[in-house]
Amino acid sequence: MENNQNTTTQEGATVTVEGAGGQTEKTFTEAEVNARIQSETDRVRTKYANRVKELEDEVKKLTPAQKSEAEIDFENRLASLEARERKLNFLENLKAKGVSDELSDYIREDADLDKLSATLTKIVNDTVTERVRQTGYKPTDHKSGETVTAEAFAKMSLDEKERLFAENPEIYRSLVGR
Repeated sequence: MENNQNTTTQEGATVTVEGAGGQTEKTFTEAEVNARIQSETDRVRTKYANRVKELEDEVKKLTPAQKSEAEIDFENRLASLEARERKLNFLENLKAKGVSDELSDYIREDADLDKLSATLTKIVNDTVTERVRQTGYKPTDHKSGETVTAEAFAKMSLDEKERLFAENPEIYRSLVGR
């Protein structure tokens, strides 16, 4: 193994190298030392400049090129068509679940439509039931067990017979004799 010892004087540098054959001393002038340092510095600078150039070329390869106007238009059109297709699929899913497509602007596309449909149905049914309960509407036109005799049928006007046919076709047919 080599053992280097450097000694510097004002006139130059003395380098002692210990090798297999013994110790050898060599003296360099300051100009020679500066030339060797400059040479080594240039070699390192060249090596790293080449490496930087290689990396810059690689970055250029990986950087996307400027797109033409036609490519940009195509990508925008494609994105628009994909958005329309997603919207149409969403509307079809809404209809399949029994949800009005008028609500599509208020529902996210990733919403659980089964749960939404069940919830909307429950809300509508509860609202209708509550409204009927609050208003207490009970039809007054219905008279249970009301029968029309043949004599009363014979005395009815044509309008009354039509109303009877519309309200209770079975009684009308039995009185007409069919």
